[in-house]
Amino acid sequence: ESAFPAGCDVVMSSMGTRFMACVLVAIAAAGCGANKPPQITVVNNSTSVLTDIQLQGIGFKQIIDRIEPNESKTVTVVPDGESSVTLEAITPVRHITAKDLGYFERHGGYEVQITITSNYNIETRVDLSSMR
Repeated sequence: ESAFPAGCDVVMSSMGTRFMACVLVAIAAAGCGANKPPQITVVNNSTSVLTDIQLQGIGFKQIIDRIEPNESKTVTVVPDGESSVTLEAITPVRHITAKDLGYFERHGGYEVQITITSNYNIETRVDLSSMR
């Protein structure tokens, strides 16, 4: 015999089923980005136009023609396994080269942001994508 008043067992079971369904949906949603290839966004926070931007890593090479000041461009890459990225770009002020930026893998929904700052330094951030 149940310790709960009559009818509570049914309510508890129904709530448990809803909770379990929510947990399963959350698990599936968390895995949705798992098969997405990495995306690399180059952000130009300098006052110069960036041209001939090359992004290169293990098994990939992408070229972006130009990025205006205070703009960004995003590319999708498919590395051969684990990789970092090398960035090369030309500005009217100087040639930029930066190696071993970030770490990402072929799958997992990695989002890499490479920012060229106002004084031409490089800042890198790597995140795992959410459900987008």
